[in-house]
Amino acid sequence: MKQHKLKYPVEMMSKVLDVSKGGYYNWLNYGPSDRWLENRKIIELIELAFEESYQSYGSPRMAVELEKRGCKVSRPRIARMMKAMGIFARRKRKFKTQQTLVTTIQYLLIS
Repeated sequence: MKQHKLKYPVEMMSKVLDVSKGGYYNWLNYGPSDRWLENRKIIELIELAFEESYQSYGSPRMAVELEKRGCKVSRPRIARMMKAMGIFARRKRKFKTQQTLVTTIQYLLIS
């Protein structure tokens, strides 16, 4: 709304977005909330820990990691933030040897 304030009247934008005019002006005057600022800090920590873990940490291990870094956050909150950020743990596949023609022939000759 702030970007389009010169182009459209605030009253019309507030009706379209289903927001009260007073709520919009309160938001302009007060700025970001403490919760929003805390979320931004947690998101930065999650991104850092996620990259350091080679994208292998999900929300349970991420909660433990953030607690080690001095930031006590619940696992469900971390899960919501990770989902909103579009990041999730990459699963590592179990090592499986490749069966080649030579190993198949050797197996058949032995048995």
